[in-house]
Amino acid sequence: MELTGSAETSPETLATAKAFFTQLKKVPVVLEKETHGFLMNRIQYAVTREIQALVGSGVAALEDVEKALTFGPGLRWAVVTPCQTMLLGSRGGVEGLTSHIVEGSGVNLMAELASWDSAPPDIRAAYDAQRTIYTSVYPGGATGMEDAADWRDDGLIQILRFHGLI
Repeated sequence: MELTGSAETSPETLATAKAFFTQLKKVPVVLEKETHGFLMNRIQYAVTREIQALVGSGVAALEDVEKALTFGPGLRWAVVTPCQTMLLGSRGGVEGLTSHIVEGSGVNLMAELASWDSAPPDIRAAYDAQRTIYTSVYPGGATGMEDAADWRDDGLIQILRFHGLI
């Protein structure tokens, strides 16, 4: 749950809204300023953009990229934050992590990952070619979109229980 105000919104109003939703066992976050797409959509679109780049450039098939995300960071992110995941996986704490990202393999990884600002011209064809994965193979052995959504929701409920939110 993302909360944001305007120039006329008092900090007290946002604090009241945050407290209200927290009482309902929601996990509200407060945006310090307005941005297009809010927080989660921007993060999700960044991940989706990278999936498209990897698939479109032939690095891996869509199915494998999604498995890597689901069973790699997806599992970890359900328990700890992405930044905590990076820190726990690094050697040498924050300094070790920073030097690995910037200098790790002789490549500035951050610059490399941020090197494109628009989709490659052939990305749609590569992505469309694998679209059948979404319409023929549903997660959890589901037989259609409704079953897949139920399967997803059951998993989300288990994660919320793990965090003590339900």
